[in-house]
Amino acid sequence: MNSATLRQLGLHPGYIIPSSHWSSIEGICGEEPSGRSALLVEVPAKMQCAFEATNSLGQSRLSTLRSGGAMLLLAITLQIGTCQTRMVLNLSEPHVRQYVQEATVSGELLVGLHTRDDSWVHSTLLAIEPDACRGLLKESAGAVAFSTEDAWNEKASACSRLLQDTKFIVFDDKRASCISVVFIKDTSQFLKPGDFEAIL
Repeated sequence: MNSATLRQLGLHPGYIIPSSHWSSIEGICGEEPSGRSALLVEVPAKMQCAFEATNSLGQSRLSTLRSGGAMLLLAITLQIGTCQTRMVLNLSEPHVRQYVQEATVSGELLVGLHTRDDSWVHSTLLAIEPDACRGLLKESAGAVAFSTEDAWNEKASACSRLLQDTKFIVFDDKRASCISVVFIKDTSQFLKPGDFEAIL
């Protein structure tokens, strides 16, 4: 599974950089290590245009959904202007659980947005309700284990549904004119210390 395959499905790629790797990047950039993981997602150029037109990160919402095979998924929806991006994460994947667990401590999710050619990059912190995230982690703790292929298919199917569902999240009764869906890859199985370059 690669980014080209996702784009053929009409989806955008995304992945989580664990806190150990992200802290190293922050140090290289001369920033104080935050000790948190980062969710990096590719967004369409229209999202960049919407941000530049409003100079605002708009609105966001966390919600859950079930795949056809009952996989518990977390959907993070971000809308800037009328451009909406929906990020889909499998709550049983180790790096996703770490990302959400860290958010229960800080009360924030670190999300990095970038266009396909990386000509535009912007990071933001989304405020969350820690108790709600703790509930999600508890609910997904006993989730049925899927094979790698089945997990990919379940998540891809849920992402495809969201591409078609224009009413999934509507902010202020204003339907989005541009909807993109980001498939968050499971990097838990191959990402080891020093392997950050492997996912770029």
